[in-house]
Amino acid sequence: LDLDDPTNPLREGRVDLTNLFLVSVDAEDTSDIDDALSIEAIPEGFRVGVHITDISSLVDPKSALDLEARHRATSLYFPDQKIPMFPVQLSEGLASLWEGKLRLALSFFIEVDREGKILSRKVIPSLVRVARRLSYDYEETRFLLATLSNLWSVASTLERARLLRGAVVISRREVFPVVEKNGHIKLEEWHEETPSRKLVSELMVLANETGALFAAEKGIPLIFRLQEG
Repeated sequence: LDLDDPTNPLREGRVDLTNLFLVSVDAEDTSDIDDALSIEAIPEGFRVGVHITDISSLVDPKSALDLEARHRATSLYFPDQKIPMFPVQLSEGLASLWEGKLRLALSFFIEVDREGKILSRKVIPSLVRVARRLSYDYEETRFLLATLSNLWSVASTLERARLLRGAVVISRREVFPVVEKNGHIKLEEWHEETPSRKLVSELMVLANETGALFAAEKGIPLIFRLQEG
C-alpha cells in the first residue's frame, strides 16, 4: 500500500494536492488525525480547503472490516484507553493524516468573498500531504494564527454570518480526567472559545454543510448525527 508509488491503483482518479500547504490541528496526544486545513487567495476572496481522510477507499464495502465498523459506529475514547472504530493499524496508520505522509482524502473546497459570502463549493477525491501538524497549545496557536491569518479571518467572518442568521453559541468549560504514567488521575480543562478550537470548529461546520449539500444534490443517503451540546 505504498501511496508514493505512482502505479498504485489507489491513486487513480484523484487530484494531486500535494502542492498545497496543509496543517492539521488536534489535541497533542491525538494519533488518529482525520482532518487538515488549507487556504488560498483568489481574486474574489479565498478558497478554503477542509481535507478529510478517505477511509472508504481503504475498506471494501460489506467486508468483515466494514461490517465490524458499522457495528461499532464510532470510536470510544476513555481516560486510559480507546476502542477505535477501525484497527489502529488503519486508523492510526494509512488513514491518519500524519505530517509529511502522502494520504488519500476527500477535499472540500469552498470559495468565499471577503464578506464571507459563499461563492462555490465542490468535493473531490484527492492526494494530500500535511506540511505541519499543530496542537491546541498556546505557542502553536500563535504560529497557526500568524501563518494562516486569512484562515482565521474567514472563520471569524463565517461565524458572524451564522450568528446573524440566528445561530446560537453555547460556551462551556469542559473538564476531563487524565491518567498519568504513575497511575494517578488528574483533571484537566479546556475551553471551546480558544482561537484554534474556534477556527477548527467553524471550518468543520462549513465542511459538514458542504458535504450535506453535496449528498442532497447527488441523492446520497446520509446518517443524521449530532454531537452532545
